[in-house]
Amino acid sequence: MLAYLAALAPGHLPMVVTVRDEALDRLRDQPPDRLLPVYEKALAARTMSQRELALVRLRQRGAFVCDARPDELVAATVNQYLAIKRRGLL
Repeated sequence: MLAYLAALAPGHLPMVVTVRDEALDRLRDQPPDRLLPVYEKALAARTMSQRELALVRLRQRGAFVCDARPDELVAATVNQYLAIKRRGLL
């Protein structure tokens, strides 16, 4: 995706919409009480960190990124689009 975005950015205004994984958020945030949850928590934290890094790279390449939980996705996407319009970028 990052390679294609670089090709799009000069002539387009890319916007990437992603859905946050609430189960990973919960795993990352819950205190572990046994050994298996410790590993699950570590894996969730690593996955979320890699995801955040990918979103940062998308933003660095000129994409507007809308990252929201499923129940907030529509409103967040519309708000991002309206913010882009207000800034006169479209």
